[in-house]
Amino acid sequence: MADALTPEKEKQLKDFCEEWFGHGTSCDPADRPTAEAAIRKIYGWMDWEEPMFVWVDSPHQGTLLGAILHALGDPTNTELSQAICDRLARKLDEDSPDLRPDDSAYFRTVQKMGEWLFWDMLHTLYGGADAEVPKTDEERQQATQRILSGSNKIPQALKDLGTHEAMRYLATTCRELFIGESSNAAISLSGSVAGRCFYGQMDWWAPYCIFPRDYLGVEYTEEENEKLEAWADLMKSCCWWWTYENMAIVSDRPDEIHWEGDEPANRQLHCDGGPAVRFRDDYSFYFLHGVSVPEWLAVTPAEKIDPARMHEIANAEVRREFVRKVGIDRICEALDARVLDESDDGMYQLIELDAATTGEDRWRFLRMRNPSIDAIHVEGVANTCETVDDALIFRIQGTEDRGYRFDDEAGVEWSIHGDVILIPEGETVLKRRPSQMA
Repeated sequence: MADALTPEKEKQLKDFCEEWFGHGTSCDPADRPTAEAAIRKIYGWMDWEEPMFVWVDSPHQGTLLGAILHALGDPTNTELSQAICDRLARKLDEDSPDLRPDDSAYFRTVQKMGEWLFWDMLHTLYGGADAEVPKTDEERQQATQRILSGSNKIPQALKDLGTHEAMRYLATTCRELFIGESSNAAISLSGSVAGRCFYGQMDWWAPYCIFPRDYLGVEYTEEENEKLEAWADLMKSCCWWWTYENMAIVSDRPDEIHWEGDEPANRQLHCDGGPAVRFRDDYSFYFLHGVSVPEWLAVTPAEKIDPARMHEIANAEVRREFVRKVGIDRICEALDARVLDESDDGMYQLIELDAATTGEDRWRFLRMRNPSIDAIHVEGVANTCETVDDALIFRIQGTEDRGYRFDDEAGVEWSIHGDVILIPEGETVLKRRPSQMA
């Protein structure tokens, strides 16, 4: 398959990306007949009986149900397990099936027609004639990463135009938030259940295989086409889904998703005043400018937020969004700010704020302007810092003296990325200011 695309094909590819971005972020109710028909095909290829379908309102409900079923599968709870399964079965107007899941069902589905099929198809399309055929799960993942970071225009365009990243972003966000909740004993298994599902509209690989077939004349075998179409139907019709030998759990799509940014590649989750993502059971995620934030920060009007709450926020990106929403001028005025030191270019200030409302005396912060995103970062530093340079050194090494110093002539470049500071290994002499702040 040729790497070069004509202007006509490039326009088709852009339109194709926008179409699939729409599928991946659709808030229409699930197309249940299409989703169930595709899953029945998959069960047929697996030589399994047709499943009982259990529809849930969100991936969160699905992970909870899966976690409950896994817990019920504990052999020490056989009597309780069957009693609850019987009751659930009666509620679903079914004969009393054994709803306890078989962990191997997920992995067998993957092997039969899941990710491996599409890794192999991706390799055939984009791997190059001399590329070694991957044989293991790890090798397939490594090969796919090489393809997606390579020079071929098609996978690059699908990534750059947002189709790939939007779907993976939503899936990863859901999974990480669910796993984050799994510290709660009541849903302690939800993290592993969230990792053993298929992501429906949030899956990402099918468009990479569909565009070459539909627009560039690439031909697949009959089996590959059937399986690709089944997967595409699921991406167009539902959200997450789980396979068990006698049951399929399928989630409805979100009820609303809010983005900012005109181009797909620049879109990020954002909603000031409500949830950025809300499912039909009201399970919601809150984002400001692409940053996951507490509900109170997203929904509370800026003028009603107490500036002193900045002290509650440990994460640098969340604190940046707090400052962006509440306003640095209001924070400084409300907390009786005093500038202790300022850089010659005005980009950095060491400020001291009144912390009486928290039981402390004063806070010292390094105020940094980031022109690349027109935002202000505010980082807490030790009250012993007297200058901007002291504060930057504290940000780099904390309370432990590790020998860092500034020298614009002999120092190396370094950068700040949220809570992470990147310095070349072994270097302690740095230029006075970071080369990049992200």
